[in-house]
Amino acid sequence: MNEILISAIVGIVGIAVGAFINSIYSILRVKKEAKLRVIEKILDKRINAHDEIIEMTKYIRNIDFTGADANNNIEGFPIILKSRKDFDNYYYYITQSINNNTQWFNSELEKKLNLFTDYLINLFKKIDETNDQNIQKIGILIKQDFINFSSQIENLAFDFYRVDIFKLTINKYDKWHKYPKEKTLNYLNETQLFKRQEDINEIISLSNEN
Repeated sequence: MNEILISAIVGIVGIAVGAFINSIYSILRVKKEAKLRVIEKILDKRINAHDEIIEMTKYIRNIDFTGADANNNIEGFPIILKSRKDFDNYYYYITQSINNNTQWFNSELEKKLNLFTDYLINLFKKIDETNDQNIQKIGILIKQDFINFSSQIENLAFDFYRVDIFKLTINKYDKWHKYPKEKTLNYLNETQLFKRQEDINEIISLSNEN
């Protein structure tokens, strides 16, 4: 009788332990699957954000060629400087892209994007009250800036695929998202927009005289 009772107790305990282990396993499996779904969503968002920036760089360096200068060097201007309307549309596009995706970028890419935004703001101040023809002339002078920014931003965006793609860190502004003011000014002073201020001002002033 005792043996039967012990066997029954052992059987019940075995069933209880088995049920407990199965429930623990089920909970862990559900948690793991939920975590994988979250990781997949985060990865998709990060990939989409970087793909959008890489696509943007192609537009930055797109040049509308106008012919050759006196030395047979090919001339052209960035297509975003074909007109004031084109510039305004592009500026809205890039600022929206940056603002909507900032949390998915590492600090170096975000700093470079903010530097480019600062550059565009300074360019806007120059072309604000001039005509489309002069905007194109200015574009010819500064087209190398757009090529340079395009290359720099694209390389930083591709670093995501080379280095960061499986890192699940999200930008929480633990690092400053802009270069220090002095460094920003140093970068801007190396651009054609700043180096060729006199030529740009001359183009604008001649237009105003006419």
